[in-house]
Amino acid sequence: MSYCLAVFSSITYANRIKKILDSKIGYMALMHAPSGLSEKGCAYCLRFRKNYLDTVIKAAEKNGINIRGFYDETEKGYEKLYL
Repeated sequence: MSYCLAVFSSITYANRIKKILDSKIGYMALMHAPSGLSEKGCAYCLRFRKNYLDTVIKAAEKNGINIRGFYDETEKGYEKLYL
């Protein structure tokens, strides 16, 4: 199963999207963004199945929440997704 991360500027934004989508897509992990993924210090991210990427993007847009970036989880680490 393939996973990806959506990086947010604060825990508030990440948690808001998590609450909106918990009932729609099931479990999403809320965690500190791994070091190197955030250019501006402390950030939080949601880890979810990659097939829900469009759902996360649409929920963020609908609720006016900016996502700093998306990263694909690979065996070698994280690779930035350019959307």
